[in-house]
Amino acid sequence: MKVAAGEQLSEYQALEGLMLPSGNNMGSMLAKWCDGSQAAFVKEMNETAAKMAMKNTHYADPTGYSPRARAMPRIR
Repeated sequence: MKVAAGEQLSEYQALEGLMLPSGNNMGSMLAKWCDGSQAAFVKEMNETAAKMAMKNTHYADPTGYSPRARAMPRIR
C-alpha cells in the first residue's frame, strides 16, 4: 500500500491497509503510532500473549510476516 510522506490516514484506513497483501508497511506504521516503536509494540504483544497464557505464541514483528513468529493452537 503506497503511503506518501506526510500523508494522514484515519485509524480505519490504516487497519484496512493491513488487510492488503502489500500492507506490511501499515503494520509498522500502526506499531509506531501505538507504542512509539516497532520493538515496543512487539514487546507489548508478547507480554499480552503471556498474560493470556498463550504459551505457544511469539510475535517477532508487528506485521506477522517474520519467519521468527510462532503461533500454535493448544489442542485439548
